[in-house]
Amino acid sequence: MGGWGSGRQGGRGTIEGCGSLRLSISDLRDLMDDPPSTARWMQYSQNGEHRMTVVVEVRASHGYVRLQHPSRASDCTEHRDYTVGLIWTVPRFGGRRWWFSCPLSGRRCGVLYLPRGASKFASAKGHGLDYAVTRMTKCDQIWRRM
Repeated sequence: MGGWGSGRQGGRGTIEGCGSLRLSISDLRDLMDDPPSTARWMQYSQNGEHRMTVVVEVRASHGYVRLQHPSRASDCTEHRDYTVGLIWTVPRFGGRRWWFSCPLSGRRCGVLYLPRGASKFASAKGHGLDYAVTRMTKCDQIWRRM
């Protein structure tokens, strides 16, 4: 009981455990109102080592974001260049709320992930990822909250 190898095994990968890069719609908020040809370079590094540079070009008036970055798939060494759709909704208090359209699942999402072994940014559902807390038992979730 409670020995080596006990606990939950298998299942879907977790967002925290796959070393994924994260691109949030809130990171691009200041680019949504700028002229349509703006671009941003996002540097991802870990422990002082440069991991990846992602070039983000936002064209909100045309409804897309263009992403350029190297692939993280082990069998692919090419640079990726593709677009991700932008969708907006109107909240009750007015204005616009922007969303990404996931390139894999087509669902609307606020955050795109690029886990190890993937070649495109996509939603957590598109990559089949869960949060680690959903893999815990109810008792472990209670202890975590305390």
